Amino acid sequence: MHLDRHAHRLMLGLYILCSILICAQLIYAFVGLNASSLWIDELWTGWLIKPAYIPSILARSVTDVHPPVYYLFLHFWTLLFGTTAAVMRAFSAVCAVLAVVALIALTPRWIGLAGRLFAGAIAVTSPQWLDQSQNARMYALGFLLGLWLALVALHALSAVRSGREVRRSTFAALAVSAFLFSFCHFYMFVAALGVLGFLAAASPRWPDRLAFAGIGAVLFVCMLAFIVVLLEHTEVPIQDTWFSNSPSAIIDMTVRGITRQVRLLPLAVLSVLMVAATILPRLRRPAAGMDSAVPMPSALLMMLFVIAFVIVAGIASSLGIAPNYSDRNVAVAAPFAWLGVAILVDYAVRALPRWAAAALLALLAAAIALHALEQWHRLRAARTEHRAASNYIRALPQCAGKPIPVTLKTDQPGAAAAQGFTRYRFAYYLPGYPLAGVGYRSGRLSMADGTKRLLSRREAGLDECPVLAMIADTSGFDIEGFASSLRRALDGRPHGAPARPIAIVPFPHYDVYGNRLTEAWVLRRP
Repeated sequence: MHLDRHAHRLMLGLYILCSILICAQLIYAFVGLNASSLWIDELWTGWLIKPAYIPSILARSVTDVHPPVYYLFLHFWTLLFGTTAAVMRAFSAVCAVLAVVALIALTPRWIGLAGRLFAGAIAVTSPQWLDQSQNARMYALGFLLGLWLALVALHALSAVRSGREVRRSTFAALAVSAFLFSFCHFYMFVAALGVLGFLAAASPRWPDRLAFAGIGAVLFVCMLAFIVVLLEHTEVPIQDTWFSNSPSAIIDMTVRGITRQVRLLPLAVLSVLMVAATILPRLRRPAAGMDSAVPMPSALLMMLFVIAFVIVAGIASSLGIAPNYSDRNVAVAAPFAWLGVAILVDYAVRALPRWAAAALLALLAAAIALHALEQWHRLRAARTEHRAASNYIRALPQCAGKPIPVTLKTDQPGAAAAQGFTRYRFAYYLPGYPLAGVGYRSGRLSMADGTKRLLSRREAGLDECPVLAMIADTSGFDIEGFASSLRRALDGRPHGAPARPIAIVPFPHYDVYGNRLTEAWVLRRP
């Protein structure tokens, strides 16, 4: 009894610690929204939502490789608050925060306080949540919609496991949430199919089973129709991407996808919790107000099934269709991972003696707190530095209002949408400067005669502006090869002949995890 009283006090202190940590991290999601420039994917987002009319946004969205729901949500957000970098990222911060609030506030019917608080603490200290909370892309909205889908699925599972008929309102909510979630990202579509498939398999009643399968079939047909339209209009090279299908890359991305949702140390303690709860079962009854119709193993199995389904289907699509598998795509299953953690912790706390549960939760809290402390000294959302390179150019008075050559990672100028986006992404931080494109790929240059004459005059000193090219989004870009090719083209020298040097001005930055990167340059004459 004395030991239980101390354990009760310890658990109360751990609950307070988790609550403070969660509140601090939720506030932290809004810190430094403008800490860095928009990176290329965020700039693409800004270009897609720029038109004033929804049909124009939909027309642009099919030139992408992602469904349009996120772009439409963000469009309405920017109509209210503007299109600055901080405003676009704030939408993701709001979605990420609401996802965690919903995880804690909307699940007491199935999950006890310990499970909800510890799952929330793990969520807000995970690298994926931190990163996507300030990324103007669809993943944070996916966290919110995915969690809502999982909660509706738990309602349905509660009826299925208790033998009750699933209500029509539940089916309707399931269909709407699955549709919205799916049309944010193709991997979210896979996760939605996993949820519907699990519910269909778990249901003992054929009418319910057919209803779950029917929702999945309609969703599949709608997505298939969208993919057909997208393949006709997309201007993104589907086969030529940075994704890799090598075994080492797939393994690395899988491990990163999991550990960026739940870090290794908390994951290890959670495994000990599960083992201890299995070996030392003393299962208590659910607390008052909790739904006992959903056995913990069934709910946990559904969450694990969705995560595994996303990973397996993602690898299969990457190998069979086009390379697309990454840790960022695995992150769409994060809401199901958080709920799985909540269920696991709740089950362990109710299954273990109070002193054992308190001791293991103390270890888990220490692991979470140690990881959280690592995040606070790091910069937020610092990505490719378009802004720093543009500021450098704007600081050169002799370049004011003059054409600035910008690089295209292609041999040819490209399609209309690609060209429109290229002008947008460079002009975003260089307003008022005419832009001239210089294509480069596989050691070959392509540029208009007027651009070549401009660069020749500039290199010869006849134009006071020294800037020869601005380069951003340099992933996989041969900067030295480009500089040499540009010099030879301006000199008129044959390939292989020595060329005079070009000054390369790099713009290093730091990402949210403290890594020093260099992903923007300005080329200028020495």
